[in-house]
Amino acid sequence: MAQSSPLDPPKPTASGSKPLLIALVGPPNSGKTTLYNALTGSRFRTVNYPGATVEYSVGDALPQLGLSAQILDSPGLSSLNAHSPDEEVTIRALFSHPRLGTPDLVVVVADASQLSRHLYLAQQIIASGFRTVVAVTMVDMLQE
Repeated sequence: MAQSSPLDPPKPTASGSKPLLIALVGPPNSGKTTLYNALTGSRFRTVNYPGATVEYSVGDALPQLGLSAQILDSPGLSSLNAHSPDEEVTIRALFSHPRLGTPDLVVVVADASQLSRHLYLAQQIIASGFRTVVAVTMVDMLQE
């Protein structure tokens, strides 16, 4: 009998029609909205200051990605200990979104130039029991 991996997709609901919920979390300016735009085809503008995203956005994954999923873009979050109202929004959505429930997968978006600091959040997310993927962004900036 094959053993399941933490990266195995969650089992579909009985009807098989419920889309996956994938939450994008990470510190401010780590690239969450850019990744959200790429996954959903949205065109949200990215800005370069903390607190820019103060509400979450939910969009459907592009059909060419081959999965039925809703992608949740969230305000910046440095740890699971909220220090601001926008961090509280993210934590509440992460642990039980009022409409969508708990994410099937959490993608922690981490800036390569601040990786050790940003991985602290990934450690907390993993310790909380979420299926987790770390997406390292801004790797191209390391060469400059």
